Amino acid sequence: NHYLFSVINIDGMLRDNRIIIRKFDQKNKLVQTFTKVFNPEDVSYLNNYLGSFESGTDKFIAITESYSKTSLKKEISKHVFDKQTGLFESSVIVTYPIESLSKSGTSMVKTSENNNYTGIDFIAAGPKGTPEVNFITMLDVNGNVLWKNENPLDPAFSTRSLTITNSGNAVLLRAPKSWKQTTALTLITKDGKEDKSFESAINVHDPKAVSIGTKDYLIAVNYPDKTRSCDFENIMLYDLENGKV
Repeated sequence: NHYLFSVINIDGMLRDNRIIIRKFDQKNKLVQTFTKVFNPEDVSYLNNYLGSFESGTDKFIAITESYSKTSLKKEISKHVFDKQTGLFESSVIVTYPIESLSKSGTSMVKTSENNNYTGIDFIAAGPKGTPEVNFITMLDVNGNVLWKNENPLDPAFSTRSLTITNSGNAVLLRAPKSWKQTTALTLITKDGKEDKSFESAINVHDPKAVSIGTKDYLIAVNYPDKTRSCDFENIMLYDLENGKV
């Protein structure tokens, strides 16, 4: 058998927030459809699907968020589908306070290439000019929390993307708020954070983490800063341990 995952994520008058998993046989005939509504019963909540990953061969985990102007909190939840039972089990992973719907922060979810780790980054909304705070939560392949970390970062930059390494660390691509600066990297582990730089002024797009042996690297397309002729001019291999291209 094989399974097809899809999600409907609509708020407002036509509110419809559903995870749908369809089971097919070996002849591609639809056998059964499983559905999970992931919005709270309170209609004041807004909802987002954030990401998903396979847990072994028998389970599938989807990550969603819900937030409301009445509760002034954001809940990030996991919904575990078990192929053996055909049932979903939902639980809240982490909860954050928010100031309002318009200042509810940003959430990102990424899974490592080896599928062993999934990271959640909640970027809290804060006053202009103050350090951006990234709250990282790292999950194992079963969706259990391995560690959490709160990281105030340089206010001159904002987070553009999240990457999770095969060793279970998070890498944030930091975009400059001023054209005089270039993109930068911040490596976040369970023990703290470390800023990484490039030897020359370059800008990179969404990097992907890969492993060669036991070492972590990033692959990204990039272009030299201030000499931009094409967004995809170069392919970069970046050594995370030594901080070198």
